[in-house]
Amino acid sequence: MSALRATTTRLRGRSHAADDRGAILVLSALVMILLLLIAAFATDLGAWYRQGQSQQRTADVGSLNGIQAYQAEVRADFDDKGKSAWTELTAAQRQDLEEKAMTEALATIIGIFEASGISVSNPPTYLIVPPPTGESQATVTADDGTEIQIVRTLDAQMVVTVSKPGAQYFSSLVRDAPEITRESSSTLSNCGAVCKVPIVLNAPFAGFQATGRGDGYGPLLYGDDEIWAVNHHNRGTEGDIICMDRDTEKACRADGNHYNLSNHKTGNRPVEYIDEANGKIYFTSAIRGDDRSGLACFDVVARAFCGKDFIDVFDYKGGDAYPNVINVTGPWEYNGRLYIITQDGQMACVTKGMELCGEWKTGAYGDTRLPGLNTTGQIVHGEQLGSKVYLSHDTSSGQLFHCWDFATNSSCWAGVQFAAQLGAGGDDHLTHFRYDDKGNEIGICTTDIIQRRNACVNLAGTAQTELTALSTYLAPLDQSWGGDTITWENKLTFFAGGNSDRVGCWNWETNSGCGIVKASDLVEGNKTVNPYGFAQVSAQCILGLGHNSIFYSFNPVGMTACVDTEVETTIKPCTCVDGSNKWGEVRVPLELMGMVDSLHATVTEPGGKVVLDNEDLVANGGIMDLGGASPAADELKLKLVVNAKLEDGKPIWTEPITADLELVVQPTLTD
Repeated sequence: MSALRATTTRLRGRSHAADDRGAILVLSALVMILLLLIAAFATDLGAWYRQGQSQQRTADVGSLNGIQAYQAEVRADFDDKGKSAWTELTAAQRQDLEEKAMTEALATIIGIFEASGISVSNPPTYLIVPPPTGESQATVTADDGTEIQIVRTLDAQMVVTVSKPGAQYFSSLVRDAPEITRESSSTLSNCGAVCKVPIVLNAPFAGFQATGRGDGYGPLLYGDDEIWAVNHHNRGTEGDIICMDRDTEKACRADGNHYNLSNHKTGNRPVEYIDEANGKIYFTSAIRGDDRSGLACFDVVARAFCGKDFIDVFDYKGGDAYPNVINVTGPWEYNGRLYIITQDGQMACVTKGMELCGEWKTGAYGDTRLPGLNTTGQIVHGEQLGSKVYLSHDTSSGQLFHCWDFATNSSCWAGVQFAAQLGAGGDDHLTHFRYDDKGNEIGICTTDIIQRRNACVNLAGTAQTELTALSTYLAPLDQSWGGDTITWENKLTFFAGGNSDRVGCWNWETNSGCGIVKASDLVEGNKTVNPYGFAQVSAQCILGLGHNSIFYSFNPVGMTACVDTEVETTIKPCTCVDGSNKWGEVRVPLELMGMVDSLHATVTEPGGKVVLDNEDLVANGGIMDLGGASPAADELKLKLVVNAKLEDGKPIWTEPITADLELVVQPTLTD
């Protein structure tokens, strides 16, 4: 090849290479531009997505708050006019109310925007068509271009729409900014209403001295306010059956509160039973100057002895010696019948109509260690668990235990258990269940507070180890005689110390003492109480009764004066704009919550269904959630048990106070 041709060939090769490089540069530039456009569009797309999320949140908050504002305005107007539905208003009233309610709803939503820094200075427009025939709407444009529209629909919803052009950075090269619209609906079926529930709280109960006389053994509660007691070992000359009003701390009736036992006489350990349904007190009694002992009946409604005031079940020849004049103990109630037992182990059944329904000899009958029917009276103690009663008989040489099953009318142990270590006893013996640390009953015990000894038998009838720590702890109660016991929530057992004027507490969860207090410190006036028996009046209050008819109370947790009061009222549902009734949350005012140590609520429907069972409102921040109530229920019964705070040892309020609970029904977003 000649030099000329070779040179020409090289030049042509170089020209083609330059052309290729130019084309690549052009293509690269085009690709770069395309990638930049894609990146720019992606940036704006992300911004639009975030803007849509923000608008959706605003629409949700706006619909929820707007509907509450709307309903609150409607409810206030209904209350002012004494109306409950739109159809009860005139056409002019409906038009005026709907305009006010829509204006209030839009103003609330505008306030949400302005709180987030978006001002709204433009005037809104309205289209008002009131319920129940039409829909209303309101529209306004914010200063940044956001359009807000609310619609109250025929199907009782509020629809909030938030629209605004999407923010645009680079995508304007390829398209216009999109209109981003988000919508949220909240249903009026949950109202968003606030309804008032007024209550009156009486002055808390702190204890008082009854106007009756004698030694009332155990308090008996009838209804919400009445406290009854039957005095023991009286001689028919004193105020023997007394009634006090818990709220006023005075006689139940202006014409007096004490009623003589007349020819009846009672013993040292009555187990008085009061029937809430028929309003009658049943207690063991003997007829003065006679040889009969059995069951007596007093009608608390009629304030007189029942038409048949006594049924003689067992012959008794002990005379009228003081104080042990009765050889029968009871009654215990099971399956609508009442059961009493003699000191020699005979069991009898009596109907509430005072008719004999059976007599049996228990497994203890005939035991030579038991006193005979006609010998000096000895006390029989008993603790009932279901159909069974676990019995502890005082004897001259120890304590005899046995068990009777009311369901089968037979002994539930093969024999008896005898505890000689307690020796002779009576007034100094306190009988109670024994519990494990889980609150299960595992035995029956009798504690002698003078000898400081203890005897226990398990529920199958086998002797258990002695609770020496319990007897040692209760030593301050040793003052010649004691009273009764009561156990709270299967955790704490309280012992009435009689002449010691003390109440002792034993904790079964820890197997240790939980306090010993002077009963006189639990009653106004610092009167000596000498406690006998107890009754639980509320979740956090135990009522006690002692010598000379002095009532006192204490909170089982801490054994401080429980200063307790109760209130019962009815709650009506909130009526929504669509005419439906709804339940929500009942809220206790913060001011009232600051005046209580404990507050428990029980809510029931008219048919008996329990909505809330002893709900701890202190733990719940004063809120009762009634969401579990039936929508068809037209009212609920609310019972509040209040434990007031103390100030200088006294209740923080001493006169009735009024408060408004709020029934708040929250709106919900519509799917």
